[in-house]
Amino acid sequence: MLVILTGCSKPAVPVVLEEEYSFLLTDGELRKIRQSNDTLYEYSGFTGVPRNDTHTWHYKIIDSHKSGELTILKLENLDKIPLKEELCSGKRFTILVLKSLDTNQLRYHTPFGCLTRKQLDTTQISSLPVTDRTFITFFSDSYLKKLAAFRKVSTWADVKEIINAIEGNNADAGRISYSAEELSKACIEKRYDPAGAGLRIDSIVKRNRQVKSR
Repeated sequence: MLVILTGCSKPAVPVVLEEEYSFLLTDGELRKIRQSNDTLYEYSGFTGVPRNDTHTWHYKIIDSHKSGELTILKLENLDKIPLKEELCSGKRFTILVLKSLDTNQLRYHTPFGCLTRKQLDTTQISSLPVTDRTFITFFSDSYLKKLAAFRKVSTWADVKEIINAIEGNNADAGRISYSAEELSKACIEKRYDPAGAGLRIDSIVKRNRQVKSR
């Protein structure tokens, strides 16, 4: 849940994330974000594996403000500054846009990265290229614990039910592969645990092909 604290004692950096949030990839990998005071941490890991305390990236939150239903964060990368010959050389500023769907789900989008401080300060928020299709959805840790009680994908019938749900949500049906965003949404709709669902589906599909080829 997004929370912007107000009042006479408003801190310089408000609490934006009350708990950790994760984005589930189809291969079992996950991206996790959490806030500690004026710092935003990002971690990479795998479903079912305890989070390593070593962060992948961390950022100082320079500014946080609301724009309608969006929360705009201006960030400074606190990891090493890229060298001259590397991508984004000397540019370590990013704009992150968050949109709370409910207390369990958080939409995430970085419309601008690799910015200089001048570019960060002069970028007009009203010109940000933000649409619903540009966001990815992170789930709160407390919500993922509830979803873990849902049934696991275990049969070919389960796979077909999920694929039908994805195609029912998308006009571009009949594709060979689907995004992590689409898979998580369909799993939750059909009350399957989305964590690790992509790996289970891959295993079931391969097993089904092997049976057919005999």
